[in-house]
Amino acid sequence: MPAQKKKMLILAILGILRDGTDPTHRIRQAEIMERLERDYALTATRKSVRKNLGDLQDAGYPVVFNKGWYYDPLFDWQDLDLLAASAAVSSLSAERRNRIISRLEKLGGPYYHVTPSFGGAHPVNAQSSYTLDLARAAIAQEKQMSFRYGDADIDREVYPRLDESGKPIQYRVSPYRLELVGGRFSLICSMDREKLVAFRINRILDARILKADSRPIDTVENTADPLEKDRLLPMLAQGITGKPVRTRFVMPRNRLTDLLDWFGINAQIEGATDTEITVSVLAVPAELEMWLRHQGIEIRKI
Repeated sequence: MPAQKKKMLILAILGILRDGTDPTHRIRQAEIMERLERDYALTATRKSVRKNLGDLQDAGYPVVFNKGWYYDPLFDWQDLDLLAASAAVSSLSAERRNRIISRLEKLGGPYYHVTPSFGGAHPVNAQSSYTLDLARAAIAQEKQMSFRYGDADIDREVYPRLDESGKPIQYRVSPYRLELVGGRFSLICSMDREKLVAFRINRILDARILKADSRPIDTVENTADPLEKDRLLPMLAQGITGKPVRTRFVMPRNRLTDLLDWFGINAQIEGATDTEITVSVLAVPAELEMWLRHQGIEIRKI
């Protein structure tokens, strides 16, 4: 084989692995040979393909053989979800957030897709990035936190929940860990000895670390996963494909925050009463139907 074609061969094999495989999608040498001929008009023997695969490994490329050949990306999907979520709740401009998330998606290989909640999402709470850092610090220091917890209104701002007298409710918790589910960070904590609870980071307001030590988690009686239901939705949504369409409907106003959490700026608010809102959502119909069913929200399409 001429020297120029030898150089092209190793680059073509690298491209086949990088652009078409990952730890869950592996290929055999015979398929690599077929793709070389089909996509690059290159013919190669099994021996030359195997030699080039070995050369790629020797050169430090993350080319792996385990019941088939594949390209092992530098970041796994959980790593990328974490980075994308951090970008999504940052104070960067929407254009820069979307650019970063798009680049992160490319790092995950051909089969990785950022969770649907990142599609045009943006924070409705400017304090989110600060709150995330504060929560990490409180967990590391094993200190209690206090904060207010809010819901989004039609202006997309988060307003604190009020008690019966109309004053903002002040929550005091012992924080244990941060969980990333569906592109949204939640703080797992306890307010008493009875059970673990979860608070969405993007809905926490005016957070601060207290001097008091956190209650040990082994003193909490019920440590069942408070995000069990939330974990199912991103898993179901991963396989959804199709063309997004805009759907208009009326839904309960008190579920607006949940809508914005999932669909971000793809959800437009067109009108509101004291109890209902009229919205227009750009989404794949199957995703919208799945989300409504999962959330138990009844709507009237218009």
